[in-house]
Amino acid sequence: MVQRRFLILLVLLGSMLVVHPIAMQGGPAHMLLRLLITAVFALAAWNIFPTPRTRGIALVLGVPVIVAHWACDTIAALSHTAVPFAFNLLAFLFLSYAVIVILRSVYLESSLSREAIYGALCGFLLIGAAFGHLFYCVDWLAPADFQQEAGAASAPSDERHKQALFMYFSFAALTGMTDPDLTPRAAAGRSLVLVEAVLGQFYVIVVLSELISLRVSRVAPPEPAAAGPLARTGSPL
Repeated sequence: MVQRRFLILLVLLGSMLVVHPIAMQGGPAHMLLRLLITAVFALAAWNIFPTPRTRGIALVLGVPVIVAHWACDTIAALSHTAVPFAFNLLAFLFLSYAVIVILRSVYLESSLSREAIYGALCGFLLIGAAFGHLFYCVDWLAPADFQQEAGAASAPSDERHKQALFMYFSFAALTGMTDPDLTPRAAAGRSLVLVEAVLGQFYVIVVLSELISLRVSRVAPPEPAAAGPLARTGSPL
């Protein structure tokens, strides 16, 4: 396994957040986003999952995601088939599984390290990415669940813009922001938004806060014990 795997994954995920809105226009930025997404799935599939069983499940889910991602970007005709739906569904399953494995490995560590904190931060970002893919799947199954406002980012037929819009919407819901361009209208969309918003708050309050406080308490040197009366005045004998 690669050393500092969670730190490397965190850097890749942060780079994706920066590049993703710019990549909607195509060009070099979109190619960079393709490479970043491929690197995230490849690194996660090979280094995040510790056992042969979990790694096998990750490869079964991750390899088709990478193949479908490149195929949908290079073959425009696939955007009118079920391939984008399958890609987003598999991506959601893969990322959700990665979050579970990351949190399990973090909490099983005997000594809480910085790498564990990086892993928890990766889990938070992966939740946002996973729900972005899930929102796309819900919209594909029932297009009326989400309504784009007039002059919003893209037309429904533009798959690249649609996926970027749902990814932005997902991180807005996860962090408590509001997205004026997209609104859930049906019960399924609203339920998912509520689940992600509550999950994001619980994750920050429970997981990240607990891990950071444990890290600080273990790293901080113990305070010296207060000297008693005998220590200040010496022995009376």
